[in-house]
Amino acid sequence: MESHSTQSEDSNRSQRSSFGSGDIITPDYVRIMKRASDRNFCSLRDNTLIRFGTYEIRDYESGLCLFEITEDQQIYAHNYALQEEDDGNESADFRTLRYGFGPDFLELKTLQLKLEFYVDGDEPIKDLLLVERFYFKDRLLTNFEFNFPFCMPKSQNQAEFIYDLPKLTPEEKEEMINSPWVPKSDSFFFVNNQLIIHTRAAYNYSRDQ
Repeated sequence: MESHSTQSEDSNRSQRSSFGSGDIITPDYVRIMKRASDRNFCSLRDNTLIRFGTYEIRDYESGLCLFEITEDQQIYAHNYALQEEDDGNESADFRTLRYGFGPDFLELKTLQLKLEFYVDGDEPIKDLLLVERFYFKDRLLTNFEFNFPFCMPKSQNQAEFIYDLPKLTPEEKEEMINSPWVPKSDSFFFVNNQLIIHTRAAYNYSRDQ
């Protein structure tokens, strides 16, 4: 996916970071990030448009389920995180998802992700954009973008993403195996260039799991 370094007039109307330095957080801003974020770029309260249901990650070739979270689990985790944020107890680490996949994950070639989400409001959502960026140390491994041009109001939506994992050398794989929680990712959801969701994640591929 091609990166862009300029910001449009529309993007300048996007929000400033609630938890950071006051930078304007736009799709163009995150597209040129050279390392994983060290803070949350928005509050959980900034999302009033969508809520998540079931989410699963599978190996595309075998169909093996690698991770799954149900709608009920999503609701519980979200409500707990909201309460912690409202109480002033949340932190960047608290908001970081942690995935322990083990070393075999690095041998996979293609992933299949399924995400269920709901639009509860009375207005449609236009130009929903998901930007995902994966890093190891200060190096960008891969970047994905997915666009949803239109979502009906009061709708249940199911999205499927299929993408190839980055090709790594044996030395790179071994370094990642020996560096638990150092591989990281940022996922950003924008609506009309407005950041509504920022999810941070860390990964553990070590053999001791």
